[in-house]
Amino acid sequence: MIDLSREKELEKLRIKIIDAIRFSKHYWMIFKEKTFGIATILDLIYKKSYIEVLFFTNYDVLESGVPILTINTPIETEVDLNEILLEPDFDKDGLISPKKIINKLNQLIQDEFQYHIDTLNQEVKLIKQRYENYEINNIPYNREIRIYFPQQHIFELRINFEKYPLMPNFFFSDNLSKIISVNEFLDIEMSKNWNPIFPIHIIKIIKELIKLVTLGLKVNALPKDSQHLLIEKVTVGTRINNISFKILRGQSIGIIYKENQFHPSGSEKSDILEFFDVLSGNSTSFTGIVKIFGKNVQLALKSELDRIKMISIKIDQALKNLTLKKVMSKDFDLIVDLNILKEHVDNLVKKSGISFIKSDLALKTLKKTYKKDIIDQILKDIGLLNRKYDKVKDLSTMESILFSISRALLHVPHTMLVLFPNVRLGRLEIEKFSNAMNKISKNYHACFIIHGTKEIVSICNQIINITPEKTEIGSVEDYIRKLPQSGEILTIELSQPNLNSLKQMFKLKSIIFIEQRRNEKYKLFIQENPENVIMLLLELFGSKLYNFKRFRATLGDYLEFLEYKKYGSLHRSGN
Repeated sequence: MIDLSREKELEKLRIKIIDAIRFSKHYWMIFKEKTFGIATILDLIYKKSYIEVLFFTNYDVLESGVPILTINTPIETEVDLNEILLEPDFDKDGLISPKKIINKLNQLIQDEFQYHIDTLNQEVKLIKQRYENYEINNIPYNREIRIYFPQQHIFELRINFEKYPLMPNFFFSDNLSKIISVNEFLDIEMSKNWNPIFPIHIIKIIKELIKLVTLGLKVNALPKDSQHLLIEKVTVGTRINNISFKILRGQSIGIIYKENQFHPSGSEKSDILEFFDVLSGNSTSFTGIVKIFGKNVQLALKSELDRIKMISIKIDQALKNLTLKKVMSKDFDLIVDLNILKEHVDNLVKKSGISFIKSDLALKTLKKTYKKDIIDQILKDIGLLNRKYDKVKDLSTMESILFSISRALLHVPHTMLVLFPNVRLGRLEIEKFSNAMNKISKNYHACFIIHGTKEIVSICNQIINITPEKTEIGSVEDYIRKLPQSGEILTIELSQPNLNSLKQMFKLKSIIFIEQRRNEKYKLFIQENPENVIMLLLELFGSKLYNFKRFRATLGDYLEFLEYKKYGSLHRSGN
């Protein structure tokens, strides 16, 4: 029987509230409208709001017709408070439950925050699709963006949109500020009429800025693909068919292509070399469209094509007994483009802090003054500075590739076409290349197109997998999501299992088994909850199942899965 004494119910509510907020830093108790309640500050970076919840006794509901609880907040929020109002939670004593209400409110606030994060991530995704950009200080919603215009005009801006949908904060580089200042940009109609309820996308802000810059430079509007290297429905020969992708400066694409799948007796990498010749403008034997940052490759100037460099392990025999420094010095002396040297000097200003640099000096003076600094900076960025007095012939496979990239960097390329030899590389070597590629991408604003093993290709932003059956493109995560259970894999190890138990295991239709060691070790691609599978296997093998491991798939696992689907008879399975 519920006690209708208001005083007793109110005291019980007070005690419940104290118990609910006892260990909370975010809620406090309030007394308002002759009842108790809770209050909190909703602080979601992009907005703050005060929220209060008043709890009423059952006596008040029956006698005065008030609701069991009310929620007051001064601003609109994505939090659906009706979920609390329409379905309030009660305790066993029949009174409203402050503790359950707080838990539900916390979940709703978390949902709104996640909605905000999802919105920001979508903005980042759109920016990454269109412009070279980098996060600043490991903050994904504070980004540096580079925009390329004709006549080597390059402008940088920083946009901090952590508080989006509020108006972002802007910072313009010095050369951009000479065209339009931040204050002038904030004074245009789009900025003045900013509406946080219906905010425009960040990329539309950038697009509007580009319009203003083209007017200031008195140049034509930028071509649609001016910021990309574009490959559209390109076919080279009879085996590389209908490939499409686009890549920005600072990004990387890896290619998985096993030549022996197409013609076992063919020459190593001949198809990929032919494809790379097309991308670098050295071959016109293709169909489709290849655009070098807005210009068809057939119409590109030699100076533009010279910024595309082929990288391999091959090196002139005459150079192998020279030191890295000596080879780099010889290459440097061959540079005749003043603009290339000026770009190196600008890079030194940013990265090494050398003072009193003047990039308007003559070619001969620039070469003499900054030769050592430029070479050392490149070798430092590539991770070979400590080897500069070693001979080229003493470099490992990975170091030889990195040294080839170092030599190419002297010419400030915008695109690197990298051919890795078909050799197994260790984890540390791959990590070394990954670190070097990330640093080069950002410091020298180059994009990488890499053909190599799955381990090397796995570090790229996007991966193209070319097989006789089809061509796929996506990130490592995109490929893994195509696996059963979105990439959940089990490995099991058995100790002298019963053969009947093995036969029963192979009959499980929800699992694909790949044998790694006959009757002892198996990799399992599962199509149901991993915990259920583990319980089934324990029931089958008991103590004979002496080890199992649950892990997230890699690109190699995906390729192995494809191979199984094509050549399933090569593996022991439930078939």
